[in-house]
Parts: sequence; structure tokens; C-alpha cells
Amino acid sequence: AAGRRCHEHRNALRAVEPGGWLITSSCSQPVGAGDFLEMLKRAARSAQRRGRRARRERTPRPAWVDG
Repeated sequence: AAGRRCHEHRNALRAVEPGGWLITSSCSQPVGAGDFLEMLKRAARSAQRRGRRARRERTPRPAWVDG
């Protein structure tokens, strides 16, 4: 399941316009915030995109910004 989520986020990151935002969350309690953020980083590398975490809320999980 984690590989599929990474693949889905990679495709979403590719669709984001430069300077745009990808807002995402996880409803899976077994996936901690740290693991979710690492998955987003892997997806960004796979999509050949740079990003940064804009903000982390207790719920939802971290937001990711291109740039």
C-alpha cells in the first residue's frame, strides 16, 4: 500500500504547476507523520521535483509545496 501511495503522490506532484501547492493527508492511523513525510520526499525525488513542508497540522498530515 505504501508503494501505491508513493506512486500516486509522484503523479500528483508532476501535475502541480511550478510554484503550486499539493495539499495531502493520510487517513491511515498506522502511517505516522514521519513515515508519511518520508513517502512524500521519495515521491518528490521520483517526480524530479523539489518541495518543502509548508505546515503540519495535527490532522491532516503535512502539506507539501513545490519549490
